[in-house]
Amino acid sequence: MQRLFLSLSAVAFDLDDTLFDREVAVRTLVREWLGDVSIAEIQEILRRDGRGHAAREPFFAWLAATWPELGENPWQRFREELPHHVMADPAARPLLERITAADLPVALLTNGGTVTQLAKLQATGLTGFFPPERILISQSIGVEKPDPKSFTALTNALDLPPERILFIGDHAETDIAGAKNAGLRTCWLRRRDPGAICDEADLVVDSLAEIISLLLHPA
Repeated sequence: MQRLFLSLSAVAFDLDDTLFDREVAVRTLVREWLGDVSIAEIQEILRRDGRGHAAREPFFAWLAATWPELGENPWQRFREELPHHVMADPAARPLLERITAADLPVALLTNGGTVTQLAKLQATGLTGFFPPERILISQSIGVEKPDPKSFTALTNALDLPPERILFIGDHAETDIAGAKNAGLRTCWLRRRDPGAICDEADLVVDSLAEIISLLLHPA
């Protein structure tokens, strides 16, 4: 792994389930909304939500039909209220501090609505690590991961060739395969998939804390 780190000029991150644990935030919001909802019901909500990657309209239509007390537009409520339950991964700040101390620029590339994603980033307390021109949100740039154009926007924002950038994300297809296809180096954070394999990833970790250890003691 030493050659991987020595060859880097920048590090870029996904947001949801990378810099914070999205499932924890969703669970907290659901319990706030539904009170004594059962564990099985929460699991079904999480399954249908698909870590935020499931089609939004069918998911929220099902949610509204199952729990009418949520009102006619739980999707809008979800976008507005989820950021209030976001907490940064405990290792996110130390990792960003380690990277920036090494004079490596950092960037963010995330899918989603601009207002919602900025609110989530603000809730993590990590906004200060990312200059505004290096916060790339799909609604703002007009293209979503894994489209190669989204990663081209990232390389342009960093003004670096793709092979000099490490992209860290949790989704094997959207983040890792997408970044790899665009020529970036990749680190798969398999937060919810312990033991899983992703052939496209240059590096596979189960936590952000592992990346700190590798940066300190590259093998």
